[in-house]
Amino acid sequence: MRRYLAALFLLSLMLSARAELHPALSSALCSAAAEDSALAPQMEALLEAELIGYHQVEAVLNLPCGDQTLLATVVNGQLAENLEYLAIDLDLDLNAPVVEYAGRRVSFEAFLRARGARGDDTLKTFVETWLADLGDASFNPNLELSMN
Repeated sequence: MRRYLAALFLLSLMLSARAELHPALSSALCSAAAEDSALAPQMEALLEAELIGYHQVEAVLNLPCGDQTLLATVVNGQLAENLEYLAIDLDLDLNAPVVEYAGRRVSFEAFLRARGARGDDTLKTFVETWLADLGDASFNPNLELSMN
């Protein structure tokens, strides 16, 4: 509720800067990204209030959150619910080059694999398991929809 009210309060700040994410929105998204299950309600509130649009999902993934991006925050924190929201609920093209990594644009999947490879064994296992689950239609309903 608090986040939703904050998002609505920021509406007046965003009317003139729709193409870019306002710093206050960036801060709210970064905070939500660092807490599992918090990103979906924050994003949905901002999308519903038209403070951000679906065309800005790429910018959200690459949003600087301290010394890493929003997506890196989610992956490094092993926040499965937030990762699921970004990949499945936002219907992201996992093979499109949408994520900035090492000075170039890579796909969501390539980013996850690279982060897993650079991380410790726990992070590597998390990424491998999550990607395996993503390929399972019972976990990822978009797969079943795309097959029909």
